[in-house]
Amino acid sequence: MKTAEVFERYPEAASVLEEYGMLCSGCFCAEAETLGEACAVHCMDTDAVIELLNSVIAKGSSV
Repeated sequence: MKTAEVFERYPEAASVLEEYGMLCSGCFCAEAETLGEACAVHCMDTDAVIELLNSVIAKGSSV
């Protein structure tokens, strides 16, 4: 899934990623990069980020 699509579907994802230094919601690359590609660029474990986002989305709150 493209990073921009993640933000469209799950707006709370932006604040979670921003806490980890991923300012993707304001980046033009979000339209082209998948979440996995964005994680790789930021040297983050994709599985851990997805697990965190899923947890936050399930709770309906931010970290």
